[in-house]
Amino acid sequence: MDRYKIMSGLMALVAVFLVFIASKNLKVDMPNLGGQQSNLSFAPDDDWDNDGLSNRDESYWNTDPNKSDTDGDGYLDGKEVTSGHDPLIPAPNDLIDPSNLTEKLSQLTLAGIYEGSLKPGNSDYDASLDKLAIAIAEDALSGFKIDLAKIDLRAAGSDKSSQQAYIEEFSKAYEQLLLTFVNQMTGLEENIIDIGFRGFADKNIIKNFEKSSADYKEIFEDLHKIGVPSGWKTNHLDAMKIAGELSYASHAVVLGKNDPIKATVGLNKIVQLWETLPGITEAYSKKIKSSGLNPGNTIFE
Repeated sequence: MDRYKIMSGLMALVAVFLVFIASKNLKVDMPNLGGQQSNLSFAPDDDWDNDGLSNRDESYWNTDPNKSDTDGDGYLDGKEVTSGHDPLIPAPNDLIDPSNLTEKLSQLTLAGIYEGSLKPGNSDYDASLDKLAIAIAEDALSGFKIDLAKIDLRAAGSDKSSQQAYIEEFSKAYEQLLLTFVNQMTGLEENIIDIGFRGFADKNIIKNFEKSSADYKEIFEDLHKIGVPSGWKTNHLDAMKIAGELSYASHAVVLGKNDPIKATVGLNKIVQLWETLPGITEAYSKKIKSSGLNPGNTIFE
């Protein structure tokens, strides 16, 4: 099967399972009516306790829809959420983790609703929604980036024999990167389907992505130990970058129970990086040839 079709299918599955997750996490505990009939009608946008959080939002934050100050610290649940505090943890040590994109999105959305820009019918609604989506997406992607400027490579000689030794040593680590990535991609479609039905907390999902993340980290460290001739630094950093980003993206999936949005972006990142590897491989192959090196003992043969 054409690999681009496989990638398109995987990306479509990512979108589908996010809907599954949203529907499973959207739960509201109904009040105990003692088995009696009641004329009470439940509307998810009601705010029974007048704390600034709708019943639907209470469900997301796991706060008490009948108690305006769930953690009892003197602040309304709605005020805590919109000011970046956790309504389940008493002040003062209750700031929400800024790296948790799911919590951040919820916080910003609620703030926009109270402020008015994210209320349906507002003239700026579409533009405000676009800005929010872009901000979350940028935060998500920045969380997987490797700062190449901070990587201090070990230098090696630039003569032909030193370059030959370099590509042979690099080839071993790069081959391990390819094998690890291929193994992960082989099981990715099944993992995505499992996440859709059982969520990110599934033990097998956590185990699989923990292993991948650890393997990529080890490969990144192995690449960092290699002495690199000056003319190969850019190529080498490209390979380290993809190993590091794959480790970060896989780790985000491991933490998906607490931050499903970042985990979803991590899955997409893994799929996108699949198309980056051929460029790195081709660049090495061309450079080996132009430098007159022998690819015989490498995977670039």
